[in-house]
Amino acid sequence: MTWAAAYLPLTHVATPQESNRHKALKERIARTAPQHGTDRTYRQKHGPRTGG
Repeated sequence: MTWAAAYLPLTHVATPQESNRHKALKERIARTAPQHGTDRTYRQKHGPRTGG
């Protein structure tokens, strides 16, 4: 896995199959998260960022 800053240009455009796979993964995570107590985002649990 390679991490890149969000502001860098994409070097790979997802194929339709990759896009569908990614969408299915996100849907599965969203569907199963409440069963594992992770249905809230980090910001919902901890509040807004503070400080510098």
